[in-house]
Amino acid sequence: MKTELFYLLLSAILTGLLWIPVVIGYVSARGPLKPEDYKSAPTAPLPDWVNRANRAHLNAVENLAPFAAVVLIGHAIGHSSALPVSAPPSSSMRGSPTRCFTSAASPS
Repeated sequence: MKTELFYLLLSAILTGLLWIPVVIGYVSARGPLKPEDYKSAPTAPLPDWVNRANRAHLNAVENLAPFAAVVLIGHAIGHSSALPVSAPPSSSMRGSPTRCFTSAASPS
């Protein structure tokens, strides 16, 4: 499996799992749903971590489709970059950021 497809799979799994803390937070703050809760939503305040987890989940859902489209189109046309495989993490940032910028800007 190519690296891009592997990270797409991991992103989809993470997006699918991010709703679990939200549900746990809703149940712990408001209790289990009752039939009358379906007519009007409960208005009890939620803890900040539940709101943050909900925003993180929504962000992942919104960004999964464009990311998947780019990865799958690249896979369909046969474009695969060796960069994700060959480049070690933060290889371009060894040393100070100033040194990286000055060495890139100065002709050798």
